[in-house]
Amino acid sequence: MALLQSNPVDVIVQKHLEKGLLGVGVAVVKDGKVVHLKTYGKGATPNNDGHYRLASITKQFTAGVIVRLVREKKFAYEDTLGKLIPDTPVAWHSVTLRQLLTHTSGIPSYTDSKKFAFVMQKPVSPDGIWQFVKDDKMDFAPGSKYNYNNTAYALLGCLIERTTKKGYYDALDSYLLRPAGMKSTGSEKRFKVVESFGENGKPSFQMNMDWPYSAGALVTTLGDMTRWDIALRGNKLFTEAEKQLMFNPDPTTVKLKEPYGFGWHPNYENGKIFSYSHTGGIPGFSTVIERAVSGTTVIVLANHEHEARGPLSNAVMEHYNPKPPAPVVEDTMPDLTAKHREMFSNLLKGKVNEADFSPEFLKQVPSTILISTSKKFAEMGELKEFVVLKSEGTTDVRRAYRVSLGDTKMTLSIVVQNGLIVGMFIR
Repeated sequence: MALLQSNPVDVIVQKHLEKGLLGVGVAVVKDGKVVHLKTYGKGATPNNDGHYRLASITKQFTAGVIVRLVREKKFAYEDTLGKLIPDTPVAWHSVTLRQLLTHTSGIPSYTDSKKFAFVMQKPVSPDGIWQFVKDDKMDFAPGSKYNYNNTAYALLGCLIERTTKKGYYDALDSYLLRPAGMKSTGSEKRFKVVESFGENGKPSFQMNMDWPYSAGALVTTLGDMTRWDIALRGNKLFTEAEKQLMFNPDPTTVKLKEPYGFGWHPNYENGKIFSYSHTGGIPGFSTVIERAVSGTTVIVLANHEHEARGPLSNAVMEHYNPKPPAPVVEDTMPDLTAKHREMFSNLLKGKVNEADFSPEFLKQVPSTILISTSKKFAEMGELKEFVVLKSEGTTDVRRAYRVSLGDTKMTLSIVVQNGLIVGMFIR
């Protein structure tokens, strides 16, 4: 049955449902008022009160409790892991609290381990998560690189428990959820989530939710996420200085050209921060929250592992808060542009030339993942535009392209080192 297309958000969502998205909830908050809140497709509820896994959006809640504990002088951002959790491996002891928060610790992330697939359905304790990789080598010297890290946020959860003498979810409730009026957010052991689906549209693979823990295990409703956004607008939870620290990129991550705050990514338009956001992906669910500096927030909680979350969120944000068009820059490396366009065009056709990518990138994102992800974008329409928005460097190159697939415009960012793609992101 077709949706009643009573407003522009319904129209936007309908397009994605027609292209294969099975279920999603969308909320919009503008200047502190909820202007849209609705669930669609499979898993939709009459009162729009179904529970969704937040996945990595959980990290901003974990970081928020840490910020509050720093305010109470329980510890400081420059305190080391050797002081905070002394039973961790000695090789980790020089890592600071700030580096855990900003993914610059160098500690191995348990979700990157080849062993993880064999244990992810088994129960585990909070300490058992970081102990799973305690014998693995450090990925890099603390503070020297950026690498998204779930072990780091599991350690933050353990630190919260040890400091407050409460379980992680109880501490979250005391410091953030209850003051924000979020009565329907917490552990999946307390709240049952809606029916969810994997990439192939079949019931999703189930992992033991002990593992995501403070890096990704929170469940919530659309309504509670609007309450979170509204609470962040005032000073009920955080001071203005604390919010600046959380949202704005840490100086080390800026230097590393991987800007990240405490559980938030800044998004730039024409050289200025346009919004702060975070995404999440976990079996059965894909999520995003984006808070524009102008006062509009878009929340997308999909109960389907589907790449529509980004384009859908972008389209809704564009409706309520149009972005100024990014200026096209002079293309000083047209051969590289042509190579990247060919690479992207081939991905949309389900083809991967592994020679275009570094071995490290393919280890993180295998060809099969590249193809399955690109297939979702191919469903949006023909590749009509591929132009350079930003280009930095000559040997180590960072480029941003505006790509148009059908009526959808997105930004494709590519990082090249020694002629090979080492990073790629589209939003």
